[in-house]
Amino acid sequence: TVTEMTADRSYQIKQRRGILRFLHVEQIPVELRSRIMRYVEHRLQQLGMDVDLSLISSPLQQELYTSQRGPYFKAHPMLELLAHMNAQTFSTIARDAVREVFARGEIIFGAGSY
Repeated sequence: TVTEMTADRSYQIKQRRGILRFLHVEQIPVELRSRIMRYVEHRLQQLGMDVDLSLISSPLQQELYTSQRGPYFKAHPMLELLAHMNAQTFSTIARDAVREVFARGEIIFGAGSY
């Protein structure tokens, strides 16, 4: 509803202001402050886009995910080949993939972590 959308928008504005205030009070360097706010914007966009995909059928969900994520996977030659050789498996990978966002320089894998 419109009321819920307005409440979500108000929540996002309050979150941004609170984080900006904190960064200012703590005298966080401008470059770091900028990086933090870019990440916050990204996260707020993700949170603001909650859609109940259970409202559409499983085959349509899979097609949707393949349409959204397929181009990213096809950038890798092996996955592009898989898309041509076995579209169903490629579609399942696209559906089951989980998006993770990492900061530049963040350690994703460490020795002995896997």
